[in-house]
Amino acid sequence: MRLRYAERRETLLATLKHELPDWRPQPSAGGLYVLVELPAGTDEAAVLAAAARRGVGIEGVALHSYRGDSGPALLLGHAHLSDPAIERGVKLLSDAWFSLGSPPPSRSARRPPRGLEVNHATDS
Repeated sequence: MRLRYAERRETLLATLKHELPDWRPQPSAGGLYVLVELPAGTDEAAVLAAAARRGVGIEGVALHSYRGDSGPALLLGHAHLSDPAIERGVKLLSDAWFSLGSPPPSRSARRPPRGLEVNHATDS
């Protein structure tokens, strides 16, 4: 199971790097989720709501903050999802993010990782 979780984690990290390069996954030795810091000034609740409208269930770090002083961040689970489901979920998160008026990443930042093919309507 550890190998499977590690592979899913790598799929999540590669897809995040491709779709949402301004988001900052935090390093960890493993686990069942990834903590991802959002750019400063992001309205975490707005991201959660936009994701929920697209059917993506995630949690914000504010929910887990004892003092309420955490920066905007998300907890993204991956252990129970297949690779295609992870890729689709991140694509939906990307759609949610850009629907909030966030600028899309540069074309060079959006090169797909090896083995990952995502069809972008804006790419030609």
